[in-house]
Amino acid sequence: MHALVFNLQFGYTVEVGDLGFFSLKLKSRPVTNPKEIHAQSVSVVNVNFCSSGKLKRKVQAISLERASEGFATSTKGDPEKRLASLLEYLDNHPFITRKEYCNMTRLLRNKAQNELNRWVKAGYITTIGATTHKVYVKKKVKEK
Repeated sequence: MHALVFNLQFGYTVEVGDLGFFSLKLKSRPVTNPKEIHAQSVSVVNVNFCSSGKLKRKVQAISLERASEGFATSTKGDPEKRLASLLEYLDNHPFITRKEYCNMTRLLRNKAQNELNRWVKAGYITTIGATTHKVYVKKKVKEK
């Protein structure tokens, strides 16, 4: 990748094996005289990719078929049963991640996240960490 970036920065179109060609898409501020264009007024907008003929032929030869299952959907189970399963899991494990909860409940990512947040708001569980490092733990009962 370093060689690719190195060559792109000098304005070259870079061929990567049988994969294809990479080049930069640039933009500059509007000018009336081409002599007004300077390096400081040009910026990279995107990286263009053009696949090689060999790659195109290989991809066009792929046999496609309709998926038998269709789009992924969340399970339709009872949220209260999932809560009971979650609390039982947390009795035997120190924490659970959103991904583990997805696998356990067969919910899609967003629905699992929303449900975990609902259990946090209801006071059944709490979180430790933030964003990609967030885990869910059973809320400790305070004794009087």
